[in-house]
Parts: sequence; structure tokens; C-alpha cells
Amino acid sequence: MSENELSHVKFQNSLILKSNAFQQAEMYFQSHKYEEAIEYYSLCIQQNETKDKNSNLATSYSNIGRKYDNQGKCKKAVEYYSNALEIRKLIRGENHPEIALSYIHIGNLYYNQGDYKNTLSYYLKSLEIYKGLQGGNHPNISTS
Repeated sequence: MSENELSHVKFQNSLILKSNAFQQAEMYFQSHKYEEAIEYYSLCIQQNETKDKNSNLATSYSNIGRKYDNQGKCKKAVEYYSNALEIRKLIRGENHPEIALSYIHIGNLYYNQGDYKNTLSYYLKSLEIYKGLQGGNHPNISTS
């Protein structure tokens, strides 16, 4: 096997491992086995952080943020939600439904803390994105 072929095989194997880790994390998360999910999401972050800014990486950050949010660890949750938001902005741009949803998650976190000034700021950012996407007719406007 040539050096080039070997390199390609190693690359393919790394993609399979990344995909499997993310799938395991999602399976545990959907089964409400959050501790196990966090382990696999953390593995996804470690595998992707230096190389790929992709949607699985953003989802990993977001779901770890949700876990911390549910535990009442607000500072950690905001940190992970913010990382997910920044990655999604890099991938999707500023005006995408995933960005709006990220703003809603952060806004909800601040709402649950009683920080209504920050809540309003994030909800309004989300609302502006949804309005920009389909004017006043976007179905998520009523939830923003």
C-alpha cells in the first residue's frame, strides 16, 4: 500500500470514529442517559475541535450546554451554548434558523435565572432572524 493510500485509509477511519462517537452520544441523549451522552459529546469535541468546525461539533456543545442548564449550572451552560452559537455562525452565517434557536436556548437560560434584560436581548435576536427569513409569517415568530 502506498503512502498516499495509507493516509487515505487513516483519514477514512478517523471519520468513522467521529461519526460513531456522535451517534453514540445522540443515542444516549435521546435515552435520557445524560452522563454517558456527555462522555461521547466530549469525545466528539476533542476529535473535532482543532480540525473541523461542523454541525456535529455545534450539536455536541449545545447538548452539553442543555445538560448543564438542566442541572442549574448556568455559567457552564452559557459557555457551551455560546460555543455552539459561534460554530453555527461560522457554518451557517448570521441569519439561519439554527442561530435563532441558539439565541432562544441562551435566552431561556437567562429567563430561568430571572435575568430578563439578557433574556429579552436574546429573544429579540431570535425574532429578528425569523422575521428576516419569512417576514411576519414564519411559524416560529409566535415562540420567539
